[in-house]
Amino acid sequence: MHSLVSKSVWEKRYDQINAFEKLLADEGTTILKFCLHISKEEQAERFLARLDRPTKHWKFNPGDLEEREYWNDYMDAYEDMINRTSTKWPLDCCTVGPEMVSNLIVAETIVKTLQGLDMHFPKKCPTLKNTGISLRRWLLRNPDEFISSESTPSVCHSRLYQ
Repeated sequence: MHSLVSKSVWEKRYDQINAFEKLLADEGTTILKFCLHISKEEQAERFLARLDRPTKHWKFNPGDLEEREYWNDYMDAYEDMINRTSTKWPLDCCTVGPEMVSNLIVAETIVKTLQGLDMHFPKKCPTLKNTGISLRRWLLRNPDEFISSESTPSVCHSRLYQ
C-alpha cells in the first residue's frame, strides 16, 4: 500500500510462513489458521459506533478513514496472502458480521479440532499409589524447595521413596 517494505521482503515472508508451518506440522503441531474478513460496510458501521458511543471513542482513529481509500489495494494484498499461505494448512476465512457469530465459528472449529485429537491425561506414575503419603510429607517438610524446578521431585524420583 504505502511501500512500507519492498516486494522482495514480503515475498520472502510468505515462504518463511509456509516453512515455519511445515516445521510445526513435522513436529506434530496441529495448525489452525483463521482470517476474519470484515466488509467495507461492516467497517463503516463500526466506525460510526466508535463515534456514537463515548465508551468506544478511544478506538477511533481518523487515519483509518484515509486508509479506506486503499480498500481495494488491501483486499488484493489479503487475497495474495491467503493464496500464498494456504498450502497444506489453509486459512479458514470468515466474513465478520456480528462479532459473536465469527467468535462462534472460530470457537466451534477449535473445539472440533481438539475433540478430534483424542487427548487423554497422562497416566500416573505406577509408584504414586503407594507413595502419596511420603510425597505429601516431603512437600510439607520442604515448602521452599519445590518452587525451583531443579529441586522439584519427579513423581518417580527414587530419593523420595527411601
